[in-house]
Amino acid sequence: MTTQGSRDQARTAQLHRIAGRSHRNRQPEPATGTAEHGRWWTRLERSVSLLVSISTLVAAGTALVTVRQASGEQHLTRDGQVTDRYTAAVANLGDEAEEVRIGGLYALQRIAQDSPRDAPTVVQVISAYVRSHAPLPKKGTNGPQHPVNDVAAALAILVAPLTKDRNTHADLHGANLADAHLTFAHMNGAHLEGAHLKGADLRRADLRRADLRRADLHRAHLRYARLDGANLKGANLNGADLRYAHLNGADLRDADLSGAYLSSADLSGANLLDAHLLDAHLSSEDLSEDLFSDPTHLSGPNLHGANLIGANLIGVDLEGADLEGAHLDGADLEGADLELVNLLDALLNGADLSGANLHSAALESATLAGADLSGADLSDANLYAADLHGANLHGADLEGADLRHSRG
Repeated sequence: MTTQGSRDQARTAQLHRIAGRSHRNRQPEPATGTAEHGRWWTRLERSVSLLVSISTLVAAGTALVTVRQASGEQHLTRDGQVTDRYTAAVANLGDEAEEVRIGGLYALQRIAQDSPRDAPTVVQVISAYVRSHAPLPKKGTNGPQHPVNDVAAALAILVAPLTKDRNTHADLHGANLADAHLTFAHMNGAHLEGAHLKGADLRRADLRRADLRRADLHRAHLRYARLDGANLKGANLNGADLRYAHLNGADLRDADLSGAYLSSADLSGANLLDAHLLDAHLSSEDLSEDLFSDPTHLSGPNLHGANLIGANLIGVDLEGADLEGAHLDGADLEGADLELVNLLDALLNGADLSGANLHSAALESATLAGADLSGADLSDANLYAADLHGANLHGADLEGADLRHSRG
């Protein structure tokens, strides 16, 4: 019995050992093998993704190069087309037929509109065309009364304007533009020195900082024109209509303004040294019937701080004008109408005011040293704290004048 139990126990132990070996034989591969397999698969996936990314970048780069090449070819093609159009247009400017020349001018205008970078060149070409086709008449001869058709077309193109480039300006110096129609013209900074603009219609034109030295503007229409900072030195403005014009800071030295209409003009800060204003119309009473005239707002000109040293103002009508702080040393104002004029702090050293009408004029703190006021009407004038050292007051009417604290 004991022997049989021992044999059974031995058999059981053997079966356990066999079962254990069999279990060990059936266990999965070690964990290290599984991890290695996972890392290999991850590397494979990354490699594939990298290849896909590289392929995508290569494709995109190729497409970009293709687009740039196409764009470059288009630019070259467009530049070539512009060059061809420009060459053809310029060739037409030399044609004998007027209509062909005009067509060439409008073709250049279209080029400037389509290719802004070429606009400055077009401006210079058309400017040269105007100068060559509208030269000043030879001495003793008369030029055309109005610009001929092709010149008129060229002017219309130039003043449109053609370009927004602030450094590009029309150059029409020495051109004959008599009686040209240039209303609302954009000619800011234009070169017009020595140009013949007699009778030209420049109403509401923008001529700020324009060079108009020695220009002939005799009887030109400049009402409401913008001439701020313009150089009008030596210009002929005889009989010109400058009512409501803006001449702030303009250089009018030695300019001829005799007979000019300046009522309601803004000449503040303008330099009128040695300017000629004989018989100039500066009062609010100088009216005319025309489209732009507005008598209800007419007034004397604004000459605040203007430089009128040595100016010829004989007999000028400045009634109601603002000349506060103006420089009028040595100016000739003989017989001038200065009633109700504001001359506060004005400098009138050595000025000729003989026979002038200064009734109710404001001369407070004005400097009149050495001035000739003989026979002047100073009744009711305000001369408070005025400097009258050496002034000639012989025969002057000082009835009702305020001479308190005046010196001299």
